[in-house]
Formats: sequence, structure tokens, C-alpha cells
Amino acid sequence: MKRLIISLFVCTTVVCATTINVPADYTTIRFSVASTQSSQIQIFDITGRLVETLIDEPLTQGEHEIVWNAGSQPSGVYFVRLQSCEFVQNQKVILLK
Repeated sequence: MKRLIISLFVCTTVVCATTINVPADYTTIRFSVASTQSSQIQIFDITGRLVETLIDEPLTQGEHEIVWNAGSQPSGVYFVRLQSCEFVQNQKVILLK
């Protein structure tokens, strides 16, 4: 099992994102929300098609982590979208197999 870790750090209005593009079947997405609020994490392919919704629920303030099983997806460019209230952050991910 190969893993890729993506970090989306949300600090009030400042966002820092890092990604490592390596071969992966399972991707760990780490992120932080500034306050307790409704949040979504969705995966989109390069055409903009929704591939999967990983989170669609209220999250408490602090750091969180979720694993995306990308094993059934082909190699390519994907976008991880974090939406929390009015805040939206997109992070490009290159999936290599």
C-alpha cells in the first residue's frame, strides 16, 4: 500500500498548502479549520467532475485528517477542495500509479 500525504492548513484567512506528488493508492489529507463549522472535502478530476465527497459535516476547530482511497482512480491530475463556510481552498494533486 502506497501513501501520499497532502496538507491544507487553514489559519483564519491565511492558507498554506503543501503536496508531494509520488505514486500512491491511499492519500492522507491533513487540514485545519479555524472554528467549528460546516465543512466539505471533495475530490474532482481534471474535467471538473466530482469523483468523491470525503467529508460533508460540521467539524470542530483544530487539525483533522482523512484518508482518500484513490486505488480505483486512474493516474492523472485531481483537485482536493476544502470548503468551510465561506472559505474555499483547492489543491492540485498528481496521482501516479
